[in-house]
Amino acid sequence: MFFYNDLWQFTYLGDDSGKWKKLNPSGPIPSARAFHGFDTVEASNGKKYACVYGGASSFQPFVVNPDSFYCYDIQENKWINLSHLPGPGPRSGPQVSARGSELWIVAGVVPDPTFFFKTLDDTWKFDINCMNWTKIVPKNNYTPARHIPMGGWVKDEQGNDKLMMYGGETIAPFFDFGIANDTWEYSVTENTWYLVSDTDPTPRRNYACVVIAPNKRSATLFGGDEPGPNDSNPINDLWDYNVLRAEWKERPTVASTRPPPTKRHACERIGDQMFIGGGYTVNYFPNGTIKNQPFLMDVYSIGL
Repeated sequence: MFFYNDLWQFTYLGDDSGKWKKLNPSGPIPSARAFHGFDTVEASNGKKYACVYGGASSFQPFVVNPDSFYCYDIQENKWINLSHLPGPGPRSGPQVSARGSELWIVAGVVPDPTFFFKTLDDTWKFDINCMNWTKIVPKNNYTPARHIPMGGWVKDEQGNDKLMMYGGETIAPFFDFGIANDTWEYSVTENTWYLVSDTDPTPRRNYACVVIAPNKRSATLFGGDEPGPNDSNPINDLWDYNVLRAEWKERPTVASTRPPPTKRHACERIGDQMFIGGGYTVNYFPNGTIKNQPFLMDVYSIGL
């Protein structure tokens, strides 16, 4: 398996077209990694920073990147290494979600000498304005312990901010993965994590991706890797989450325009469109066993 540390920019040109551009930033380049989190914060002076947190540089043995935290200054085309700041520490697969000038980090895993992985159950926030970390201690002292959960910031009926988390992996002893399908919300005003749904969608992992609608009252989920007969069972369904009702509903899509079953992909929102790119799918032999797992290069979009 190859790991990369290059940086690319996608520009949506409209009319179902776009282009990629490789960037060549100055500053210290993050080490190559997978299973990191990524989101963009905005400082009080209007500057925007695309921040990378966590990741793993090897799976056998399992090694997390010690240089865990970088922010890319979009205006200056420059990386800034912030790994020296006291904070959450290195980890693989955290949820990373931006809220204005704040970058919130939830959960993830670290190596464990006995059970290979140890799942973390902490919540942190970083403020780009004052360049410091704060550990959040919920009133009930509980944060869902997960690897590669998905979500982002939404708003309730009163307009209060809530951090939504869906799915991901739970880790049992001796390298046994549980795959979750519950949905949690962290209330800023109440400083508490709440379980709000544990029925739909089906359990999935491996970066089933979620984007938040512009009004922050809904979220959309695509793809991922669900339990099944093989080690890899990607899917290509689309689900919408209604924040006010705490309810998921599968969205019908046209099969001929749908991306292939996909896992370990990325997604982002541009305007009112969800863009999906990368990852890989699976081809099977007639007997149902895996033939190969080709990487995917196309970018797809769908309205939110």
